[in-house]
Amino acid sequence: MADYKELYLKLFRASEEAINLLIAAQQACEELYISQPEVELKVLPLPSETRTTEMRHDFKSMPARLAKENEPS
Repeated sequence: MADYKELYLKLFRASEEAINLLIAAQQACEELYISQPEVELKVLPLPSETRTTEMRHDFKSMPARLAKENEPS
């Protein structure tokens, strides 16, 4: 008959070793990341956001344009 306690302990030890290996790898990667010089990032608008902003600007100025167009000459 199988010794279930021994099977369980063997699996538990292997799981614990795997977790510790993953933790060590994560810590090593974190150390590498924080030791690198900081990179300056620039956020660029998406083309669709640019069009939306332009459309908002056109929409805001529309009443003034319509008033000018409809002024008696």
